[in-house]
Amino acid sequence: MADTSLGFRFKYRLCGARPTIQTLTIKDTETLTKGDLVNLETGEIDLGATNDTAFVGAVQETKAGTDSVTTYKVITDWDAVYNEGWNRQRDNLQGHYGLGRCIRSL
Repeated sequence: MADTSLGFRFKYRLCGARPTIQTLTIKDTETLTKGDLVNLETGEIDLGATNDTAFVGAVQETKAGTDSVTTYKVITDWDAVYNEGWNRQRDNLQGHYGLGRCIRSL
């Protein structure tokens, strides 16, 4: 079945390895959707937002979460590169986004 999620889709890691997927507990009672980017707050994940500073990665499943009880599978690699699914479909753009630091050759 084709992936129809509209969030961030894992494309590759800069190092070439497969993604690391960890199971993490949600901080608040809310629904996270496959492709949502999450932030780590006090040891638990929360939906990422502007000005968050501890992004972890992209959620790999959709379900309703209960505060400090529900767990989600999340890609947690600093060098993961993502494609923004809705943007590519809507605007036919091929943008790729990384959560980790930018590595530049000088």
